[in-house]
Amino acid sequence: MMQSRPNLKKAEEQFKLAIDKGEVDGYSQLARLYTKQKQTNKAITVFRAGYFK
Repeated sequence: MMQSRPNLKKAEEQFKLAIDKGEVDGYSQLARLYTKQKQTNKAITVFRAGYFK
């Protein structure tokens, strides 16, 4: 049985929305998403933004 591929763009939007609402956990979740996509620079930037929040 084949599993559907997760919608990464939708997940990214949801984590950004959480950040806009002030949910600090959104930063770490978004950084993890970027790490899985091998977008290291974005992951580091998001992680730092959340860390210094």
